[in-house]
Amino acid sequence: MLRIPVEQYLKDLASFNWVFPHHRVSQGNSDAVLVKGDPALFFGGNFTNKNAAFVYVKLHNTSVSPVAGSTPVAKTIGIPPGQTLPMNPPEPILFDKGLAYTIVTGLVDSDATSVVAGDVVFDLEYR
Repeated sequence: MLRIPVEQYLKDLASFNWVFPHHRVSQGNSDAVLVKGDPALFFGGNFTNKNAAFVYVKLHNTSVSPVAGSTPVAKTIGIPPGQTLPMNPPEPILFDKGLAYTIVTGLVDSDATSVVAGDVVFDLEYR
C-alpha cells in the first residue's frame, strides 16, 4: 500500500471540487455515528429541529465511533427549536483523525441525553 504524508493528502483533498453527502434522521438514541474514519474536511450542512427545545449536534475529531458525553467535542452546533439552521463555514473545517457526531439535548460536552426519534434531520457535506 502506498502511504503519503497527511499534509499532502489534505492538500490533494482540498483541491477537488466535490463533496460527499451524509443524511441522518435522529433514531431516538445519541446517534453516535462515524462518518469517515480518516482525515476529513467538513463543509457544512443543513440542520432541522422539530423539537420544542434546542438540540445539539456534537462533531468529534476521531477515527472510531464516538461515545456521547465522553468523546472529546471538536464543535457544537446548536439547532434552535422548530427551525432549520444552515451552517456553511467560510473555510472547510479539518478533522485530522476522522469525522464523527452525536446528537444530544444538552449543551455541555458531557451530556449524553438522547433526542426523540425523528426530531432532528440533517444533511452534512464532507470530503
